[in-house]
Amino acid sequence: MYCPLCRSEYPDGWKRCPTDEAALLRASTIGKYKIDMLIGAGGMGAVYRADNPDTQSSVALKILHGSAAGVDAARTRFQREAAAVAALKTRHVVSIFDFGADVDGTLYLVMELMLGHTLRKEVALPPDTMPLPRVNLIFEGALRGLGAAHRAGIVHRDLKPENVFIAQTDDGEVAKLLDFGIARKGGGPSLTHSGALMGTPAYMAPEQVAGNRGEIGPWSDVYAMGVILYEMLSGKAPFAADSMTEVLSRVLSREFAPLRSVRLGLPEAVYQLVERTLSDDFGARFPHADALREAWHAAFDAFPSEVRNATVPRYRRVSGGQELGSAPTSHATASGTPAPGTPPPPGGPLTPTGPARKASMTSFAATQATPSPVVGESSTDRSPSPRSSRRLALVVGGLVVAGAVGVVVVVASSRGPGAGSADAGVILPDATLDAAPPPDAALELPGMVRLPGGRFTMGADPALAAGFPDALTRQDTELAPFFIDKTEVTAVAAKAALGVTPSPTDAPGLPSRSITWADAAAVCAKLGKRLPTEAEWEFAAQRTALAAEGARLRRATGAVAPAQVGSHAGDCTGDGVCDLLGNVMEWTADGAGGKRIVRGASYGVSWRAKWLATIHARLPADPAAPDPEIGFRCATDGGGQR
Repeated sequence: MYCPLCRSEYPDGWKRCPTDEAALLRASTIGKYKIDMLIGAGGMGAVYRADNPDTQSSVALKILHGSAAGVDAARTRFQREAAAVAALKTRHVVSIFDFGADVDGTLYLVMELMLGHTLRKEVALPPDTMPLPRVNLIFEGALRGLGAAHRAGIVHRDLKPENVFIAQTDDGEVAKLLDFGIARKGGGPSLTHSGALMGTPAYMAPEQVAGNRGEIGPWSDVYAMGVILYEMLSGKAPFAADSMTEVLSRVLSREFAPLRSVRLGLPEAVYQLVERTLSDDFGARFPHADALREAWHAAFDAFPSEVRNATVPRYRRVSGGQELGSAPTSHATASGTPAPGTPPPPGGPLTPTGPARKASMTSFAATQATPSPVVGESSTDRSPSPRSSRRLALVVGGLVVAGAVGVVVVVASSRGPGAGSADAGVILPDATLDAAPPPDAALELPGMVRLPGGRFTMGADPALAAGFPDALTRQDTELAPFFIDKTEVTAVAAKAALGVTPSPTDAPGLPSRSITWADAAAVCAKLGKRLPTEAEWEFAAQRTALAAEGARLRRATGAVAPAQVGSHAGDCTGDGVCDLLGNVMEWTADGAGGKRIVRGASYGVSWRAKWLATIHARLPADPAAPDPEIGFRCATDGGGQR
């Protein structure tokens, strides 16, 4: 058996890797395709980067999990996706190259591997709403892909910003539709149990929520595209709420603010188009995507000529960490903020769930961003086990997933070890897209250090990491330039970003701790940043040799607390990045097999603790369990050239 993360081999019959809890494969090849790395995983399957030996090219390989492959409905749905997408001859839908079954019956789907990002990364609140020419480029392109599907008798049923991908091609940016995993072809049998919901609540048409509201058809996709257009123009989905139940209630009760009340100054034709697409009466909507696209062309013609004829601005990073035409996001995403309509983590922001020690950390289903809730199927295997000494338990976390794993088809800017969720189209980070980057000297952000990136070797020396299964094996990695915070985020700053009143014990200089991964990612997003990748964290830490004894590490006895951020010079690199060993361990954007990775040492570790007191200290942690020895810092793309 083969682990696609650590590339180790194990005896036949093993199901999961004991090192990283990744699902094991029968071999390093599926069919003729050689697996290179895991891109993401979900309850029904996983997506890998793989090599085609015939064409010497890289592809995205989607594999149905063995447990799901034995379920007739899952196999049929997987095959349906392959057939549905392969039949669409348009560049506005992700291409399917191959579909087959391995010798052991494992089903796989071979897709194009693309560079780019999802629409989710570009949606932004006023005054930074998406530039109108970009709205037109993306919306019109997505409708072209959807039109091809509708003409083929296919209803997507799960359209949302995460499933609209803006791909970088030799011919410029192209909007493509992803994830036809729950698509339905007219005349085919339903694979959904009676009364089951399939889709993402904030984007579901009333007839998808309640069967007595009408038949599901192309007009249901038109409704979802109307929600997406509303969100592109206003920055928020019309039916967004704090819980899935409330979202569904708002959809059925038509409780939303008209676009004209939240975004002023648009042509009347645009307001009328959005109102028609969001009509409760499906017969009053545009009947299919082609009709909606024709109406959009007429509505866009009502904009002033300077808007219609403007050059479409590139999606890029600008000063301050804000993206042109997009909301501040974390790792490509992954976005650290939930999509509209996504319930917040249980307990709300920064709500401790009681004392938590490293010994009680559990793992988590790897999701680089908290995806919109997708109802229909779920995996809820939660079985924590204790950790002895300083080794963490390996536990499978729960996660809500789509009927089939979302199509993840990107080339990551870093080929580090982290892997994200493939569910709902969540992706790995795309490269910086500045067409004409400014001089490096102009790239300065307050409180952050810009690092040049480049190729480096990350991971601990085998002798140092011996006996620690969570240690990262040495591997060559390449990074684009990036910014990283000079110090860890303080508790006062974190709570202020989340709108939480600091407690009397939150002294100004103390690092944030006992904060969940989702809240840490949300803080970074509020600040126009993101959590650093594991590779970025280690690159920053490697720039200068750091001595653990200079970081004021001490064994946790009694009421031991971390020092203030930046308070010990022995824990600062020559670039000015501090607290990489002292204070608290830090969340990163990466994770796999049900965990989030934390890096660095903490105040609860003795400086004599070898591997645990070095920059290579690395542990998988439960992102939903606040731990007093875990904090975070933020990062953002760096632009410029190496």
